Amino acid sequence: MPRFYFNANAIDQGHDEAMCHEIGHHLDLLKMDQLPEVRLYPAKMDTGLSVFFCREFGELGEKGESCGRQCDSYAPRNGKNGRCRHSANTYDIVHDKPIILKADGTIQIHHQ
Repeated sequence: MPRFYFNANAIDQGHDEAMCHEIGHHLDLLKMDQLPEVRLYPAKMDTGLSVFFCREFGELGEKGESCGRQCDSYAPRNGKNGRCRHSANTYDIVHDKPIILKADGTIQIHHQ
């Protein structure tokens, strides 16, 4: 199973800032909002793109343009140089394979 999922309701309502999260995050939200279930779309890692997600600032950046020594929060993963520890992959939505996450933690495949 994929590691990250998008909330289908947020996607279907056109939220631009939809973010993918692990199942546990969605389950916590279900319990907090006292909802019986939520429909989720799997997230597939984008590869070969020239963008990254900055966990420090919570926004997208262009590789080689917005990160590096010019950023006050730049912190190389190896302690010397290279990819910043705040840099994360970006993900795309897989619309054709939604799942239903129940409040008890069970998962059902949603057939469209």
